[in-house]
Amino acid sequence: MAKSSTWSWAARAFFASLGMPTTLAELDVDAADIPKMLPTLAQNKGVPLAPSRS
Repeated sequence: MAKSSTWSWAARAFFASLGMPTTLAELDVDAADIPKMLPTLAQNKGVPLAPSRS
């Protein structure tokens, strides 16, 4: 298993064990809602310039 997928699984399992949502569907976010969220993402976090290489 690749390092990133192992981390993703471990992080998801950890947050799920705390009872936190781990998917957008668990937050009742539909695909149609995502474009509405993008301006807020850009304002609060910024837009990545390149993919992560970690």
